Formats: sequence, structure tokens, C-alpha cells
Amino acid sequence: MPQAEHTGSGGAGLLRKPEARAAVRNDAPARYSTLPISILMGFALYAIAFFLPGVYAGTGRNGTYVGWMCAWLALRYINSAYGVGGVINPLVLLYLLLRLLHRLPGLQSVLAVAILVCTALMWVFVFQLGPRLTPGIGHVLWIAGIFLMLEPEIHDWKITLSISR
Repeated sequence: MPQAEHTGSGGAGLLRKPEARAAVRNDAPARYSTLPISILMGFALYAIAFFLPGVYAGTGRNGTYVGWMCAWLALRYINSAYGVGGVINPLVLLYLLLRLLHRLPGLQSVLAVAILVCTALMWVFVFQLGPRLTPGIGHVLWIAGIFLMLEPEIHDWKITLSISR
């Protein structure tokens, strides 16, 4: 079994497979020759989600916010604890841009981790709001799209835990 190499991510313990390392070293032709179907399908879900109900706040039609409204509000309140979700869309777009341009694979990995962390934090804040805020189908498709777009990146990771004695 081939040995994995540490990617220099500090103490995070993320390792990159030798095959992925070789692809990156050779200007990444094997990894980036075509866009994986998961990225294309993920982007389609991600884009559609902006036009579907993202969250339901309260009752009635006035309490429904479509995805683009949620994105706008999250960006608007980015300075608050609840605005952590506002960082996700710019990070996803930057990740996609770097992926399309076949540039900075190390930064792509960092962005993928940041997106996943921001997503988890956003869920914590959403659930803190309790029944006042209920995720809609747009939110589900938005998250599914993000995860599908990140799948090729996450697929290359191997996480190890080191226990000191």
C-alpha cells in the first residue's frame, strides 16, 4: 500500500494520497483533465437552490425566504455570529474558480475545509434559533450541491489521528 504524505496543514493531520500528489506535481493533468460529474451536478443543485424556499421564518407566505434572499441577508449580517453562513458562498465561488483554472490545489483543500467548518457553524446557529427558523428544500439542495462540488476534493483526503504516549 502506498504511503501518504503530510500536506503541511499544521497539526490537522490531513494527508494527501501519492496519486493526488503526483497529479499536482505534474500540473495536475490526471486530476483536472475534465470536471468530475459531481462538480457539474453539484453546481446545478447549488444554482437551483437560490430560487427555491431556503428557510421558513414564522408562518405564512411572508415568512418564506428564497435562497438568494438568504444569501443576501447572510452577507448583510456577516459581522454577527449568525452571519457565518454569509462566508460560505464566496468561499464556494472562489473554490470553483480555482478548480476551473487548475490553480493552487493546496488552497483548494484549505477552502474546502473552511467551507465545511462554516457549514457546521451555520447549522449550530440555525438550530439555536429553534422553531423560529426552519430550513427549506432550497437549503437542502444548496448544502447537497456544495457537498457534491467538494466531493472530488474530500475524496482525496486521508485523515489520520496520532495519539501521543
